[in-house]
Amino acid sequence: MKIAINVSWMTPGKAGGMEWYVRALVDELAVIDESNEYVLITSPLNDHTFSVASNKWKKLQYFGEETNPVSYRRLPTPHGNHNPPHLDQMLRAEGVGLLFCPLLYALPAIEDIPTVVTIPDLQHEALPELFDDFELASRNVGFPDTVARATAILGISEHVASEVQRCYGVTEEKVIATPLGLSPDFETDAALVEMYEQSARVRYRLEGRYVLFPGNAWPHKNHVRLLEAFEQVVEKVPDLKLVLTGADAVASLIPTRLRASVDHLGYVSREEIIGLTAGASALVFPSRFEGFGLPLLEAMAVSTPILCSDIPTLREVGGDVPQYFDPESTSSIADAIVEFFESDENETRQRQLMAAQLEKFNYRATALKTLEVFGEIERGQRKRPDSISRPNRPLDGRSELNDGHARWRIQAPGLTSVEAEMVAVSHISDGRSRLPSVVAVSVDGVVIGEQRLEAGGTSRTFQAEVPTWLASSSFHELELHDVSHPYAKEASAIRIVRLVVCESPDLEMRLV
Repeated sequence: MKIAINVSWMTPGKAGGMEWYVRALVDELAVIDESNEYVLITSPLNDHTFSVASNKWKKLQYFGEETNPVSYRRLPTPHGNHNPPHLDQMLRAEGVGLLFCPLLYALPAIEDIPTVVTIPDLQHEALPELFDDFELASRNVGFPDTVARATAILGISEHVASEVQRCYGVTEEKVIATPLGLSPDFETDAALVEMYEQSARVRYRLEGRYVLFPGNAWPHKNHVRLLEAFEQVVEKVPDLKLVLTGADAVASLIPTRLRASVDHLGYVSREEIIGLTAGASALVFPSRFEGFGLPLLEAMAVSTPILCSDIPTLREVGGDVPQYFDPESTSSIADAIVEFFESDENETRQRQLMAAQLEKFNYRATALKTLEVFGEIERGQRKRPDSISRPNRPLDGRSELNDGHARWRIQAPGLTSVEAEMVAVSHISDGRSRLPSVVAVSVDGVVIGEQRLEAGGTSRTFQAEVPTWLASSSFHELELHDVSHPYAKEASAIRIVRLVVCESPDLEMRLV
């Protein structure tokens, strides 16, 4: 069987732990799979970072828009001097029998090729308040669509797999837990680790004891509460420092009164994070939500004790090793850190348990489970969904037409109507009269209606029926065009407040 792996929208250095997952899994599959052939779908951004393992592997470089999750929100006009065929056509020409999408979304949407997708977390279900309207709308559309179309779904932990079943009503058989492992590039050779530790201490002038928290300033990482807790900690353990890594936004969270006790190092290299982890008296990990928890494995790999949130995924990864606290309680975090430093028994107990816990997670096991799923699909033990029935759904949260144009490629076998709420935001300032804007809505190149929008920010709702002869196919191109007078185009930007496609007149619309 020929398997395509879509990594085209992964920007190197921006995907966090999922990038290590993708690269480790590709490397392991190249070693253990001697029967299947692979097509690695890359992009100009990352093609140079992947190498072909053998003559059973090839790279297919692509940057068409339907491989990117933005296709659930807004598709830009194709690149002026490059207009490739849709990727599904290219994959059929390659003879691909299975599409593997290891990064959240089952894209591109291919109707007749079985698809396997990896879902790293459902944070938008647990903490929706942490997402803006645009991203939340994308996930609220993309995840249910992905789950509905996938032949099999991989969760990066047992907890994620169970949450996919619970949130989307998926059968247990369709969702398989394939937990992550320690990244192969995380060095554990004692001599090298010691060298990395000494180098990091010298470079960042770290003396004495410190606890380490590696993470960007995303709200779920819980920096603010950790910093509040550390104010209490330094009163009882005054010589202890807190070391933070990540973007500059982390530094902006540190209050002035803690500057002497907290060091922010910014982004650090892989060697430096190994050295910093090894040199820390403990890893502190106060995250409110995680799909897995790779820093826990990295800490165990260099025998660094762990103080972390008592949440399901970290319990799964850490087992009995860490000392747990309530991430929603400042006093719980502070008490756990102070208690750890009050007794050497905590450190001794953890180190005795680390090796056995770490052995439970490795990428060879992850790759073998993944390959087993591929084999079940090839043998017909897992069937592609015959039909996909979805309620009326939003396609967008809040966006603007790009150069007067927006396009979506949707799967909607029962498409009956389209509803859009739009506004023309005026930005003219030289005293010229404001002209109304006109937006045409089309399905598969056929205009089904137009909406006139007065300049100045007043929203208008548009609804149009889709002719039955257009709705007969499964896939459709839905487009919005600004067909205004050129002066009106120059004076206003068209913003999409809400866009919903309707697949049955009997179903109530779900709006963002």
